[in-house]
Amino acid sequence: MPTKKKTEQFADTGRELKTKPAGRHLLNWWKEEVNVLSSDLYIQQPPPYKRAGLDAIYNVLKRHFPDTFFQVNATDQFTISNSNWINYLLVQPKHQGSLGALSELCLVLDYFGQIKIKVPGLELKFNSLINDPQRLRDFLFEIYTYRLLSLNNIIIDINPEFYKQTLEGYCFFDKQKFMFECKKLTVPYLTGLELRFYILDKLRVQIERQKNITGMIGIIKFKNPLDVKMKPVFDNKIRAFWTWFSSQKKERKPLYYKVEDEDGLLEVVAYSQARKIELEYSRSEYHVLFMVIPPFTITPGIENHYRVDVQLHFELSQSKIQKKLENSLNKKRKQHKNHSNRIFFIDSEAINELSLPIFRTNGMFDEPQIQKFYNEQFGLNDILVFVIRDYTTNKTSTKFKVFSNPENERIKKQIEAFKLK
Repeated sequence: MPTKKKTEQFADTGRELKTKPAGRHLLNWWKEEVNVLSSDLYIQQPPPYKRAGLDAIYNVLKRHFPDTFFQVNATDQFTISNSNWINYLLVQPKHQGSLGALSELCLVLDYFGQIKIKVPGLELKFNSLINDPQRLRDFLFEIYTYRLLSLNNIIIDINPEFYKQTLEGYCFFDKQKFMFECKKLTVPYLTGLELRFYILDKLRVQIERQKNITGMIGIIKFKNPLDVKMKPVFDNKIRAFWTWFSSQKKERKPLYYKVEDEDGLLEVVAYSQARKIELEYSRSEYHVLFMVIPPFTITPGIENHYRVDVQLHFELSQSKIQKKLENSLNKKRKQHKNHSNRIFFIDSEAINELSLPIFRTNGMFDEPQIQKFYNEQFGLNDILVFVIRDYTTNKTSTKFKVFSNPENERIKKQIEAFKLK
């Protein structure tokens, strides 16, 4: 009997990510916003939501990063790989999950300030990554891990040398010495997600520029959704549609536009509730959906407000998520094959952004499959530690999922009970 293919689906309108105040120093803008909020909204809240806690976040970020790190320019070309995740947190001053993530980031930065004196190579690495936010994020997870171990009274040796190779560290459990390695993971095929978001954002901008608009529903489907070369191709297709749309205004024909070629499909029809419902049940038809929704009744002679909704559809099978996880862990396992005692810390950190962590939803963490992979590929004294952090809601959470052999059950329970502060 065939098994049902398990998939995870994502839809995003981009509303949370489009409001960066272009041309502003984002950290200073954030400070202005939270100063207003902290005077009443957070008056009964514990730190960091009180004014003192928010001031502490501002001061730590100001101390560790140059002003250019927080400068937002309208002309910046967005890609997921170069996006500044700290700015995504700053642009949401009312979101308590983002404030929680900023607070925990500052704890990590404070710890970094303490240990960089003893390990000068850490400061050199930090400074070299300032202009590469994603690699900096990987590095800060290393610091997060050092702090986590130290906070729980685990002796660590940072950046030791092993046959001319600099390791991330050694740690000691039950007098056993373990080499440990840190790795952040995102979902596979982020290139496809980036293409969708790029087109979604272009559509939103083009729609907002239209002086005379009408109700419409449009879909875009790429023949090759992983090809970044499709960005300018579909950018031109969208411009061609709006040129055509402007030329049709006087003819009052029913709206219908369709271009389908070797690159994909762009189709736009008049808005209808029936078409909207149809697309809700057939998401495989499109990668990007845009709707200009007319008011319930249109009154001649007054301004009528249309509502714009732009969405992207991104689907992943559980098998692809598992495959990326296994490939990444196999690389780490082979890289450190000369160590018999190994701990691999794997981070899945979810904030309101597009760089989706590998375990963005509970369904993406397939514990039986991971256990099977661990049993088949890892040695007696190998330990896998998954750090699953979620800052997407107003209540932040951090969970530790540990895989080990029965001989290390005590270490497993010790890690699962780690305190965070």
